[in-house]
Amino acid sequence: MRNKVISWTVAILAIMIVLMPEINVYATEAESGDTAATEELTPEQQAEKEEEEKQKEMTRVYKLEVQSNQLKNWPEGPSTYGESSIVMDIDSGAILYAKNIDEQHYPASITKLVTALVALENGNLNDKVVITDDCISFLQGDYAQIGLKEGEKLSMEDTLYATLLASANEAAYAVAANAGNGYDWFIAQMNQRAQELGALNTNFVNANGIHDDNHYTTTRDMALISSELFHHEKALEIMQTLEYQIPKTNKDKKVKYIHQKHAMLNPDRKEHYKYAVGGKTGYTGEAKNTLVTYASKDGMNLVCVEMKTLAGKIYEDTENLLEYGFNNFNKVSIAGNDQTGHFQTVEDNGYVVLPESVSFEDLELEITQDAAQLAAGFVTYYYQNQPVGTASVTLSQEYLTSQTEAPPTDEPPEPISENTVEQPQNDQELPVKKAMIAFLITVCIIVFIFIMEAMLRRRKRRR
Repeated sequence: MRNKVISWTVAILAIMIVLMPEINVYATEAESGDTAATEELTPEQQAEKEEEEKQKEMTRVYKLEVQSNQLKNWPEGPSTYGESSIVMDIDSGAILYAKNIDEQHYPASITKLVTALVALENGNLNDKVVITDDCISFLQGDYAQIGLKEGEKLSMEDTLYATLLASANEAAYAVAANAGNGYDWFIAQMNQRAQELGALNTNFVNANGIHDDNHYTTTRDMALISSELFHHEKALEIMQTLEYQIPKTNKDKKVKYIHQKHAMLNPDRKEHYKYAVGGKTGYTGEAKNTLVTYASKDGMNLVCVEMKTLAGKIYEDTENLLEYGFNNFNKVSIAGNDQTGHFQTVEDNGYVVLPESVSFEDLELEITQDAAQLAAGFVTYYYQNQPVGTASVTLSQEYLTSQTEAPPTDEPPEPISENTVEQPQNDQELPVKKAMIAFLITVCIIVFIFIMEAMLRRRKRRR
């Protein structure tokens, strides 16, 4: 019987080995005999290695797909060194350039644009801002700051200059704590405004952009938020200032001088761009470089957002993208080209933004009616699912009648989106899990056989 058990066990193991999936064994550097990792590098060698790795990463990012370049008859846009990049027409919402625009990244200090928007909507420039311990206790040595002290009082206007111009983290916290109903309320309002503006892939947990894993946004969302801020004249005034003086306060008898950080707005910098009219820089180790830039030329207002960019290329990328927008696209009147008869009026000189190679007749439209006043609403035009313009409209009686008689069945086109999809399991995990299951089954079979053998022996003894 024992020989039979052994024979059965060997046979089962052989079968399981044949049926088991191939398991790839991945050796670590130490296991594979690679001693380079343990060798000490000289500072020069370490710098050379880091530069080589940086260049490889920059090449990888530069070669990432630009989704707008896949549109038929669309002008080919430049590659960028940012993981995500967008160019949007501020007044119509038309997307001219799209590279991973719905991919979530850490925003760093471009967060302060949202802080400024909520503050301008809920505060007063003459309000007094009080610096508390909470405003400064989180600061570390490498954080941007202007040395505000606990108990110091200054105006909301001065605090906003410190926030947008100097990117002072304690100032941004103080703005949030003093504009509205407290810091927590302010953060909630930041997220609410983001949702209202269509920034649906965003979550803010602080007012300054200091790194937090749960603090993230996308280039599309930042373009939407930044477009709203563009219409606040005070925000543009602050962002265009080259130098500002914060006067003496109750805690500091010296004038604080703060300066422009966005190189494209500074005529003395080689990166200066003559059409730039505002923007905000950002950087953390996790976010890398982030940048928002407004530019105006010949009646067209554009916003460019780039995120997760390695050092040295973000200004060059931004200028190339803005030039691409200005040189390849034009405003096209909706009222002058629409043949549907759906609109009684198109307000605010509504338009779409198109290249010469795309005609108005190539577009699809989506009409959204106002819930309270059905004759009012707005229309959004799409080209191959990419939004090219939105405008407020009053709807014609013919359209309203047609909607009452026969509600539309066509679903509106979906905008360009790189939505996150469920990722497959790690290539190494699946075969290993299968192998473990096979091994456990084999062990169970062997144990079962030995139990059966024992039971047979007992029966023979009883006989």
